[in-house]
Amino acid sequence: MTLIVLIMGLIVYFIGSTKKNLTIKGMGIGFILALCFLKIPNFIEGFIQGVTKGFMG
Repeated sequence: MTLIVLIMGLIVYFIGSTKKNLTIKGMGIGFILALCFLKIPNFIEGFIQGVTKGFMG
């Protein structure tokens, strides 16, 4: 799911760039930023839990 959203965002961004349409380009950036805001906190939380579980045994 994450990969599909990232690919969609990149495709929309590059279509907006080639057509020089700022609205479409902004939508592509929005897709990518939404993905970052939704997935990065889960990644950080999982990383912290993994490290503490590794150190604490």
